[in-house]
Amino acid sequence: LLHQFKHQRENGLRMSQITLMDNLMSADGTILFPLTLALSFIVSRLLTPIAIVVTTCFGIVDSPDDRRVHTGEIPRGGGLAVFGGVIVSSSLFYSMVDEECLLQFDFSWWKIFSLTSIAVVTLGLLDDIFSLSAKVKLLTQIVIATVIATSYGHFEYLIGLDLPVYVDFPM
Repeated sequence: LLHQFKHQRENGLRMSQITLMDNLMSADGTILFPLTLALSFIVSRLLTPIAIVVTTCFGIVDSPDDRRVHTGEIPRGGGLAVFGGVIVSSSLFYSMVDEECLLQFDFSWWKIFSLTSIAVVTLGLLDDIFSLSAKVKLLTQIVIATVIATSYGHFEYLIGLDLPVYVDFPM
């Protein structure tokens, strides 16, 4: 990954993304990526018992039947705790990055990513409550993925890495 960024720096490609990466992994030696991942895990872990209590109170549980292996009711809605962890850690991550660096970076993709992430979490919650059919879930996920993929013309723009041509095709 770092080799790709050095190569991009030499060729003058996506300087804003390179600057962001340099900012995250330089200067005072702080590496924010692992801290962000750790915070996401910790917050998700702390939110999980809350999600269990809330979903149990609302009756959002998986009851045993002939297709299930468990013998008691299992709370659903764990995706909410994971999503909460990602949101908290991402927000903290962006607040810790140098403001000058953030101004150089194009975050327009974040709007689409945020909205589609909320759509995926909502789909999961609706599935937990109403047990949606596999066809409905698959169709909805295809629509959401298509929105992300077609929003910027190239996958490369979304993640900021050079991808092989067979993966990074224009939409």
